[in-house]
Formats: sequence, structure tokens, C-alpha cells
Amino acid sequence: MKLSTHSNPGFVLVKYYMDCFDAVGTLFIGYSATLQWKRLILNYANILQYENTVGATFRTSIKNQPVPFITDKRVTWSAGRLSVKGN
Repeated sequence: MKLSTHSNPGFVLVKYYMDCFDAVGTLFIGYSATLQWKRLILNYANILQYENTVGATFRTSIKNQPVPFITDKRVTWSAGRLSVKGN
């Protein structure tokens, strides 16, 4: 799901937010964004996972994280440095 796009001369920010949970309380929140300021382009992503037996874990990466691929019926996101892949 594309959350928002902010833009003005020389500055663009595109953000994506995804979440899901299951019947036993496992939670996943994924966040991906691309920031462009003049010639600087930064792709970053982070995830938060919560499992009843483990608790919360949080991981982030700012190196070459692809943004989600969105079609009419499906969202696919793969962030290798965060060990995340899903659709």
C-alpha cells in the first residue's frame, strides 16, 4: 500500500506501509521509502515483528532496498537485507 508522496522542487519522498497479523497474535509491520533530495537518492526500509514467544524485534536498512511492486491485485515486497519477502 502506498502511503504518501511528498514533493517540492529538489525533494521527493515516497513511503509505503504494510501490516498483517494472525490469529495467535504474531504481528508484522513493514515500512519502505525512497527519499530524493537533489542528486542524493536514499532507499530505506524497516520492519517490526512481534511474536508472543519471542517479543518484539526491529530491523532497519538503508542500503539498496527495493520499494514494493504494486499491481491491481497484488503487492510484492522483497527486502533481502531484512530477510523479508512476501506478497
